[in-house]
This record gives sequence, structure tokens and C-alpha cells, in this order.
Amino acid sequence: MPGITSIYRWEGRIEKDTEALMFLKTKKEKLPELVERIKELHSYDVPAILSLHILGGNEDYLRWVDEETGSPAP
Repeated sequence: MPGITSIYRWEGRIEKDTEALMFLKTKKEKLPELVERIKELHSYDVPAILSLHILGGNEDYLRWVDEETGSPAP
């Protein structure tokens, strides 16, 4: 999602920048590898990388994520 305005403190100053927000979908067990790859590629020293716990949702979609990440659902 382009066009996000972020206001944050960095190295003692208040910064205001336009950023893009990206959602990546993967499985919990693949998260460490994904985080490391993002850190390698990202231009920021400390990129905002967050993981959200999925409590439920469209079962067809969740099954698709399982299949596409090579981790079949139990």
C-alpha cells in the first residue's frame, strides 16, 4: 500500500516520511528466514517487520497459504 505517512523518532529527531506498507503471507516456521531476507534487502537500518497471529479466517484461503508455502495443514 503506497502513500503511508509515518512519523517516528530516529536518532533523536522526529521524522516524517512517506512509505509503502507491504503484507507478506507465510507460515510461522518460515518467519525467521523471511525476516532475515527482508533485513538483507531493505534500505532501512531497522525495518518494521511484524508477525500477526491468525486466529481464523476463510478456510479455503488458509488452506491455499498452507499449500503455497509447502506446509500442508494438519
